[in-house]
Amino acid sequence: VDICEMLLAHELFHAMQLEFPDLYVNRKHIRLWKIGPFERHSALLSLEEVAAMAFAQTLLGLDYTPYVYDVLMLLPQATMEGRKLYDRLQQIKEEVSPHG
Repeated sequence: VDICEMLLAHELFHAMQLEFPDLYVNRKHIRLWKIGPFERHSALLSLEEVAAMAFAQTLLGLDYTPYVYDVLMLLPQATMEGRKLYDRLQQIKEEVSPHG
């Protein structure tokens, strides 16, 4: 798949979030604090990213998970985090694939 197409599909989901505020990913799921009747909630930002990648995968008909692109997007700005994510993906691959 063209990486630009995948990234555009991912960002298209985020544009749709603005058009459809009632989407599940836009809801505030986490209570940050509560003092008496006052409380503050927050959305799960990672949920938005998971949904955007799943949307891109479905829209483009990918037979693999587009989360592998997260590694490529992290490496230039956060090399250590990108490397950790890559290592974790390799570990998951070894755990689920009988042939490594």
